[in-house]
Parts: sequence; C-alpha cells; structure tokens
Amino acid sequence: MSDKAALEFGCPYVPAYSNRCNRLKGESGFCSQHTGIKCCVCGKQATNECNETGQFVCGARLCDDCEGYREKGPSGAWGLLNHDHREKPPEKRRSVIVPMTKDHIS
Repeated sequence: MSDKAALEFGCPYVPAYSNRCNRLKGESGFCSQHTGIKCCVCGKQATNECNETGQFVCGARLCDDCEGYREKGPSGAWGLLNHDHREKPPEKRRSVIVPMTKDHIS
C-alpha cells in the first residue's frame, strides 16, 4: 500500500465499544459520516463516543479534550445516574503540549 493510500483511509472516529471507523477520509480528516459531529461538551469536532455503561452504553459524542465521568454515589436503576461529561483537566488533554521540566527527568 502506498503512503497516499494510507493517508486516504483511516477516519479516526471511535464509536462506543467499537474499533476505529477507518473509512475513507475527506478534507476534514474524518469520513463523510463523522465529519461535523460536535462534542456534546464544547462543540469541537467529536472524535469518539463515551464508553460509560449502565444498563446501556452512554454513547455521547466527545472530542479528545472532554470525557465522561461519574460522581460518587449510586448508579441508579438505569445505571447512568451521576454520570455526566466535562472538559478534561489540562494535564489529561491530548491537544495540550506540556513542556518538560527537570522534574520529568529521573
């Protein structure tokens, strides 16, 4: 497979409890099915779906900078009580480059 063919396929969107999409990418870097899907928290291009499970899979659309989380407490009869979505703390974000300091070197 040529480098050009490798670049054309490989939509990076990851549906809940599934493998990466891998369909033909468009100019946006996502396939036609996943281009324009917005993150439910911040509105950026979504890259994945929330894998949190209760009785069902959450499936909320999220970008790389946002996450699903569960507050402490009971999960409720439907299993998703106390589950919500938020922006990740800066140190957990993929799009933020954290500069190395002497503390990082052992």
